[in-house]
Amino acid sequence: MVWQGHLFEDIVVPTIGWRRDKAKVYQSNNAPVNKATGFNIVDDPAQWYLKDTPSNTITGNNTSYSLVVHTPKSIAAHLPLGMEVDLTYNKSENFSPSASAVDIYGRPQPAQTGTTKDYGIVVSFLERRLSFRAIKFEAASQNAASGDVNKFFLVQTEVDYWNAAHNPYNIANNPTAVAAYKSVSQQLMQTWNWAVTTNPITGQQTANATTPPGFGDLADTTSKGYEFEVMARPVSGLSIMFNASKTEAALSNNLKDLATYMADRLPIWTGQAGTMLSGPTATQNLIADHQGSLFVPYATALARNGFANQELRKWRWNLIADYHFSSGALKGVSVGGSVRWQDKVAIGYAVQSNGAGGFRYDLSHPYFGPSETNYDFHLAYERPLTAKINWKVQFNAHDLFDKNHLIAIQAQPDGTVAQFRIAPETTYTLTNTFSF
Repeated sequence: MVWQGHLFEDIVVPTIGWRRDKAKVYQSNNAPVNKATGFNIVDDPAQWYLKDTPSNTITGNNTSYSLVVHTPKSIAAHLPLGMEVDLTYNKSENFSPSASAVDIYGRPQPAQTGTTKDYGIVVSFLERRLSFRAIKFEAASQNAASGDVNKFFLVQTEVDYWNAAHNPYNIANNPTAVAAYKSVSQQLMQTWNWAVTTNPITGQQTANATTPPGFGDLADTTSKGYEFEVMARPVSGLSIMFNASKTEAALSNNLKDLATYMADRLPIWTGQAGTMLSGPTATQNLIADHQGSLFVPYATALARNGFANQELRKWRWNLIADYHFSSGALKGVSVGGSVRWQDKVAIGYAVQSNGAGGFRYDLSHPYFGPSETNYDFHLAYERPLTAKINWKVQFNAHDLFDKNHLIAIQAQPDGTVAQFRIAPETTYTLTNTFSF
């Protein structure tokens, strides 16, 4: 539902919008495990089925407000060079109607919500042939999905520790570590479809598990910045546009739901129980096994709270120009190009000791990848074929002058490049458009 007003001879234009969303999710039960084979039973509708009632229902409202104030004609008449000033304000609330996200225990996660606010000014001259726009914005998001910890490795860590605690080698050679291990809860076993098989010859038990559908964790984010745009039509047929933006973002409450669970499990994993081995041929203990896959990423994720996101390019700008011939031998021809630039971006971090014999990434010392500049070109011709049919043919060249080279996208802890991507090749397209 949207309402827009035009007040005081269209000087003040307010707009109010409201929307209501409702989402339901229906899930199947965990597919039971055939104890004889160790595989899930997925071909029996009596045992694996979609439930009749929704597992979660989310309802939310979105409200937005905007206000535009134009220069009164009585004032604009006295301004130089046909100057006009417009002021803008926007405030909106966002709600993501997704009911499928669940936490580590399979419980529904709260919906993602957000707010955005921006203030702007537009100054134009010469009957809007030259205009300048500036906007300051602030945005906040609550309960956004966080991907800082690989959920597969989280589940696999629990499985590996359980298996190690039931391994005859550790029971015989490291009973203190086995005794220090605290098994995962029955609630978690049920949620993760935990299954245990027993070797018929040795009697050794081995567990496996899977993450519940929709399992993820949450974080809050804030971002702020500026946007600038200049548009000019200095002569007939020529249009030039330049825009630039600066954006800074930061995380807070990262992995906020997972933090409670990890506070209980980490002391077990990194304590005496972590000295168990995965088997008699293992060359390092479980702490070392899971240092890089879970412990370091988790510590780094918590350290990111309050830090500016260096993996977001702070500055970007674009310059676009086009000239259209409206008379003469080249009537209908238009030619132009663009330059796109984006700032450097963090591709890795130095490491530092975590004070407990391990390490974590030092977010205050990022390694940056290069800034990037790209060029485009277009050439078009347009003319009417009949009184009702118009034809346009256009040639585009995207990413001009790009030579065969590699772009660093990931760095090792010592700053050397760990991974590259191939720079995009120049692409050419030719399109024909008929409008009627």
